Amino acid sequence: MRAGQVPHVYGRAAAAAQRDSRICCSRNCAQGEPLDEASEFPVELVKELGRMGLMGVIFPQQYGGSELGYVEYVIAIEELSRVDGSVGIIVASHNSLATNHIFLAGTEGQRQKYVTKLASGSGWERGG
Repeated sequence: MRAGQVPHVYGRAAAAAQRDSRICCSRNCAQGEPLDEASEFPVELVKELGRMGLMGVIFPQQYGGSELGYVEYVIAIEELSRVDGSVGIIVASHNSLATNHIFLAGTEGQRQKYVTKLASGSGWERGG
């Protein structure tokens, strides 16, 4: 196994999370200046991460998530952070600190209203 390659034991979902994270971040973060130094929130990147399922990686499909596990989640964060640490923390805080609290402690109505938007990467927008 090469360095940076997902061990076979984690399966295809982990490899897909690794691949998608690398593709998305390398395409959007490779302009030379790390996003945190630019002092701009990467709106278009977050939308793309949402379309790829990374903004809702740990949530069930019924709420708009990818329904992957925490191994895949950690691999995605690691791969995003390899390119730009600020992108890794955006995805980590979005999944863990924001959406997961509503998913775990919210009512079914709150999950339907908020988690479905947040898992797609659109619920963070003003007025969303």
